Amino acid sequence: MNTTQMYIVLDAEGFDAIGEPRFLPEISAHIAEGMNHAECTSTFTPIRQWYLAYFDDDMGEEISEDASFEGLHEALQQGIDVYSYLDVCDSVIRERVFSGLAQFLDVDYKHVYDLWLSPFI
Repeated sequence: MNTTQMYIVLDAEGFDAIGEPRFLPEISAHIAEGMNHAECTSTFTPIRQWYLAYFDDDMGEEISEDASFEGLHEALQQGIDVYSYLDVCDSVIRERVFSGLAQFLDVDYKHVYDLWLSPFI
């Protein structure tokens, strides 16, 4: 998805047409930039590679080199602990990665978040 397509979906605050958060607003721009790079356009993209390419902090160094968006999606569907899968314990990383997964899957952030919470509901 290119940047133009993303901003058709999102308004300036990161909300869709009915006012539901589609992605976390503070990282929508990073994700939009990331989707323009060929090496980061597959759900098989290593999450660590994606994170380090588009965020200006070193927290991504903690992410497991084996973690991919495809694997994360499967882990969420199976109720596997996300923090264990990513090998991190930081909620900021989780939120950013969930937003990236939502972008790759072309779903709302809330969908990914609800999938994460589903084993507990």
